[in-house]
Amino acid sequence: MLMSLLCSLPAGAMAGDCANAVHVFKTGLAGKSCSGALSATNCQAECCEVDKLKCAGVTVTCDTDKYSMKTAAAGNIGNKATTTATAKADCCVLKKTCKDLTTCKTAGYKKDTTKDATKCPNDAVSCDSATFTTCCIKDDTKCGGQAASIACATPDKYIPQGDATWAAKSTTAATAPTDCCMAKATCAAATYSCSDGYKKKTTGNCNSDDASCALTCCEADDTKCGGLGATCTTPKVKGSSAAWKKTAATAATFQTACCGTAPVCKDVACPKGTKAKTSAAALTCADQSATLHSCIKKCCELDVATCGGLTGMYVDRSGTNKLTAAAPKACAATTYLASEAITATSTKAVIDAAYGKAATAATFEADCCTKKATCDAFKASSAGNQVTAGAQQVHPGLFIVFLGLSTFTALWKM
Repeated sequence: MLMSLLCSLPAGAMAGDCANAVHVFKTGLAGKSCSGALSATNCQAECCEVDKLKCAGVTVTCDTDKYSMKTAAAGNIGNKATTTATAKADCCVLKKTCKDLTTCKTAGYKKDTTKDATKCPNDAVSCDSATFTTCCIKDDTKCGGQAASIACATPDKYIPQGDATWAAKSTTAATAPTDCCMAKATCAAATYSCSDGYKKKTTGNCNSDDASCALTCCEADDTKCGGLGATCTTPKVKGSSAAWKKTAATAATFQTACCGTAPVCKDVACPKGTKAKTSAAALTCADQSATLHSCIKKCCELDVATCGGLTGMYVDRSGTNKLTAAAPKACAATTYLASEAITATSTKAVIDAAYGKAATAATFEADCCTKKATCDAFKASSAGNQVTAGAQQVHPGLFIVFLGLSTFTALWKM
């Protein structure tokens, strides 16, 4: 009896590695691979699919006054069990109307009671969305409802569009310019920061609140290297680091305070995966920093005796500054490059290991590529808590309870 009860529990009731209760492992997982190492992120798309025995996975055409559960904006109601034959009855529900909308989500708007009978695209959430605004109208007793017609009397005032508290503020058409026009922050008093080499203005207004001040209230600081527009006398060069920009200087001291020796290519430490260009040994960089992409590109080239050199590689973590291989190598369909796992938070050791590992064109697959996790391994990692569509399972914890009760029963009978 107990075993029968346990086996009847639906698969969706258990936790698994597929995204949620409406996803199951695909059938025929043998031979299928994830996109990289074993993780839900790498394996979900390749190993899981929407359960075709749930409303979320079935294809159904509903009558015009109804909608399919899988299109609903709120909740996981697509988890309802169904079959192809009964999908229309199981998964089609009556569309909500504007009357079902509790309140309009945009401040300064209210429900249009004249539209109470109008049907929404699907559930109540859909009654107020970016693509369906029929149920709500501007509330002319609020600043948000009056915004389009307000003209502030003086240039030191502004209309804070997008501020929910402001939009819900009570007003009338006659008093809106007074009630709804807010004072702009001033450059001198506002709380904001300027970029290195810039300083706050002491006069003038911001565009709106404190957050807008950095756009209009910062000016070049002529007491810092970064704010002085002078150029260095050859062969000296300027810098670009935050520390350089904040270095104290004047127009008279710029050459000595802000200009430094340019790195020579023969002294530049090329990153792993690259090597020094022998033809560029005597060239100099255009900035005091030898780690800038412009300097690396001038002094270094891809080292085809490394994984990074064979595939092309980024010389920083921005994802934009890349040295491109003439004929980049690629891993096989069932393997992936270690460098594909590099992120903005990866350590230098991880980056160097991925790009700098020794390899040749002949040994590239063996040296630079890692076997992708398999869908079978991904399924096994869930400890059997998720199964294929239509199947049923026993949760491990409940099985232990059953086993314990069975053992107790056997001993009691003795």
